[in-house]
Amino acid sequence: MATTFDQRTGSRSAAWPIRAGIAAVRISAMIGAAAVIVAWLDGCGTKSAPTADAGTPPLVRAGDEIRIPDRSSLRNSLVVASVESRPMTRAVAAPGVVQADPTLLAKVAPPASGKIQQVFVKLGQSVRKDAALFSLDSPDVDQAIADQARAQSALLLAKENLDRQTDFLEHGISARQDVETAQAAFAQAKAEAARTTARLNGLGYRGENKSDPSILTIRAPADGSVIELTASPGTYVNDVAAPLVTIADTSTVVVNAQLPERDLAYVKVGATAQLEFPAYPGVRRSGVVASVSDVVASDTRRAAVLVPLDNRDKLLKPGMFADVQIVESQSPRLVVPTTALLQSEGATIVYVEKSPWVFAEAHVTVDYQQDDDAVIGAGLVAGERVLTKGGILIHGQ
Repeated sequence: MATTFDQRTGSRSAAWPIRAGIAAVRISAMIGAAAVIVAWLDGCGTKSAPTADAGTPPLVRAGDEIRIPDRSSLRNSLVVASVESRPMTRAVAAPGVVQADPTLLAKVAPPASGKIQQVFVKLGQSVRKDAALFSLDSPDVDQAIADQARAQSALLLAKENLDRQTDFLEHGISARQDVETAQAAFAQAKAEAARTTARLNGLGYRGENKSDPSILTIRAPADGSVIELTASPGTYVNDVAAPLVTIADTSTVVVNAQLPERDLAYVKVGATAQLEFPAYPGVRRSGVVASVSDVVASDTRRAAVLVPLDNRDKLLKPGMFADVQIVESQSPRLVVPTTALLQSEGATIVYVEKSPWVFAEAHVTVDYQQDDDAVIGAGLVAGERVLTKGGILIHGQ
């Protein structure tokens, strides 16, 4: 033990009682200061949350209701908010492919069987209406030319006979019956001549090749670009229904978006679509849904949604991929945070506040979820208060 020497008395004494006294004074002063600070904070309105009581149960069940007692430890973990009613904008994503507008597409097939002599265009080439595409040497054209020549000769003879019989009648040489017979023959010859001429016109025959009249030149029916070409010189074609050249006016294209079956209810004609193209990062186009297919493909469970786009700059090419976001604005819907939803025995539930700190389970139907919001189809009304955080803590207890 440390000692001190008292010069006045000439004796030594223990020092620790003095130091202990000083320490006690200091501690008392600190406690007093802390009490003053607490009192000042209380006077300023800053109050601490009620302290949880270890003896208080976290919750009390009374029938279908759950009450959270005053000093329950759960109160600090639960958050309650009102069910909102607000307009929602739902975005549905779907993959798409750029296609030529089918209303601006011309598939050119040979009008008759025959051998292709020349091809005048190339794949991707722009053509104007009436431009030569390919030429065809066709026996059908030969036959049609011969039929027309015979019909024209027969018409000429029938006209001469009619004129002659009419003249005879006027001079009393022939009977009226002879004139009527000549008129009928002329009418028949005239009809046959018209038929053979129509046949040649239907083949597109113009008699351009004087050295070989049987050569038929097939021409473009409209302006556009050659997007398909299967014609090649020397090929003999028999199928007059199979197109050899496809011409598309790509100043307007259509994006065919394949929409999942589950999203069909949220997309209507007239909805706005935002489109991006992997071939052109950063390029965005806007369009409007023109049609939604009435048929769902059995293998993919998707339906075609068509979005026409202006393409006068020719940037988009048929066959390109597209990423499509279809945005559908809806009337006000009931919305709660997704954190309010719980799963119970295959059903979706929330906890509705019946009175302060008293909750009851409610079954709800969720139409869809978007970001952090859940759109409620049934089970709640606007203004109801639900647990948005901590519901799992009372569920199942």
